[in-house]
Amino acid sequence: MKQKEEEEEYRQAIEKEKEESEKTLVEIHREKLRKEEELKAKKQKKNQKKKDSKKKRHSKKKQVSSSSDSSSSSDSSSDSEDEEAKKQRKLKEALKKEEERNKIADKLLDDRKRPYNSRYDAKTLTEEEIEAYHMVRQREEDPMLAFMEKRKKN
Repeated sequence: MKQKEEEEEYRQAIEKEKEESEKTLVEIHREKLRKEEELKAKKQKKNQKKKDSKKKRHSKKKQVSSSSDSSSSSDSSSDSEDEEAKKQRKLKEALKKEEERNKIADKLLDDRKRPYNSRYDAKTLTEEEIEAYHMVRQREEDPMLAFMEKRKKN
């Protein structure tokens, strides 16, 4: 059984060699060139996709930084409005998360009740989370701080 399979594979290999040997050198060369061109085209498409994604990321960063600048075209103004709406939505979500974090922190003040290693939260903060923290944090130099705290409790 194995011998028959090996013989068949051997015959097929010989037939392929015969077909290739019947081809002229020019035909063989053209096939190689065609294959190389196909590979180059695939690589160029991949590189182009990478460049496009980088450009999109870079343009988004520019739009966020230049959103405060006034734009002359209506398309860019609508884009900046969309960006502002997204930024506001993300900021609201970050504020909610900050409030939740503060509530949890208040509960964990008692060392006897807090879970083991609960004070270490190693994650990178987003721009919105940082902005939310700065909006919510208590400033000791604020003269109205005591008044606002009393008002919140009532």
